Amino acid sequence: MVQRALHIGGGLLSIGPKPKPHKLPDSVGAVVTLIQEREGATALGDSLLGNGISSWQHFPFTTRDLRAVDPVVMLESFQHTMDLLQSGLHVHVHCLEGLHRSGMYTYGLLRMMGCDQFDAMDVLSMLRPESARALTTSLREWVETTIKRGFRKGWRGSLKS
Repeated sequence: MVQRALHIGGGLLSIGPKPKPHKLPDSVGAVVTLIQEREGATALGDSLLGNGISSWQHFPFTTRDLRAVDPVVMLESFQHTMDLLQSGLHVHVHCLEGLHRSGMYTYGLLRMMGCDQFDAMDVLSMLRPESARALTTSLREWVETTIKRGFRKGWRGSLKS
């Protein structure tokens, strides 16, 4: 269930735990899924697309193996999400429990959209306080480092605000 959505980047952004497709508000037009296949990602994506969601983006990762995350692919995912928001869609970001991965992704997205570290944490707190509390200093530092690595590895996207 989506608890709150904020106007960000021309659209609406919400975050939370793994949704039930028929429980998402009608306003949600795009979903970013951060869970892995073993957590039911593909079945969820198929169900979401079958229930009126116009865009489903799958960016799986786990906090147990952050070294496996390709920084360029992460930045491309942020770019795609920024494009969805800029087109006016309500984008819902989720992981399994709506805490660590959702918080990390949303924090990174906000940083890429031009928020400084403090504002990104404030917005995350407004979106989902539980996710902000779960985003430890070491997880925030990982996001910051991964964004920098993506630029160093040649990401050619554009920043938006």
